[in-house]
Amino acid sequence: MARKSGYPYDKFMEYLEEEKSLSPITATTYASQCRRIIRSTGNNPLEWDEIVKISSDDVELFISGHSKKSQTPFRRSWKAFCAFLRLDRGIDLADASL
Repeated sequence: MARKSGYPYDKFMEYLEEEKSLSPITATTYASQCRRIIRSTGNNPLEWDEIVKISSDDVELFISGHSKKSQTPFRRSWKAFCAFLRLDRGIDLADASL
């Protein structure tokens, strides 16, 4: 049985599957990578007041700590998460450029 991830990650995965035509496995991976980025900043991935405080430098620090091969998938996941939250909640998160 699949683990329930809670909002916003459940809706984020639906958005990726329905709007972006990604597979369920890819959508789950994207959500997991976003949670990892958020946790790396010392914030709780389910607390809005903490998530919105994350800076571009925080995201970049986490991503740059990975091999070059791993950096692009993390950036792609984070950009998709930012786009989703902008559409769904009108929230602008710190972006990570590709």
